[in-house]
Amino acid sequence: GWISGLASNTNYFRVVHPAWLLSITIGMGLLGLYAFTDVGSKQHCSMDILYFVRQFAFAIFQTQLMLKYVWYSAWAAHVVEACYAAHLCINMGCNMFPLWFLQTCCFGGPSLNLVRQGMRRKVIKHVIPCSGRELLLVHIAIIF
Repeated sequence: GWISGLASNTNYFRVVHPAWLLSITIGMGLLGLYAFTDVGSKQHCSMDILYFVRQFAFAIFQTQLMLKYVWYSAWAAHVVEACYAAHLCINMGCNMFPLWFLQTCCFGGPSLNLVRQGMRRKVIKHVIPCSGRELLLVHIAIIF
């Protein structure tokens, strides 16, 4: 459908699905809230759902320090994904790489998948593939 009309468009951009917008925003928000505050603990919260979610998070990660590590790691992964998304956009000749960078910083993988989907569908002609060395550096950055 509409993708074929974008075959030579250098302004390719798609917003991630609303379900991802909502779930990642709520998930990262709650993770940050629980990692850096006591919100949701029994003495600070009258909302049972926040208490239940907090208990679930602590059942998995045990301590508030571990929640902080998870939160920082998630943001680091999003930034690495955003750099890679911007790199792909620049190589595709897409002028929208700042928007892709910002969206991927906020929503991570779902946004990066849209960039890669555009690349696979050859939304932008003149795709310059990145070298194996660059891919290796991205994979190493994601692992650590």
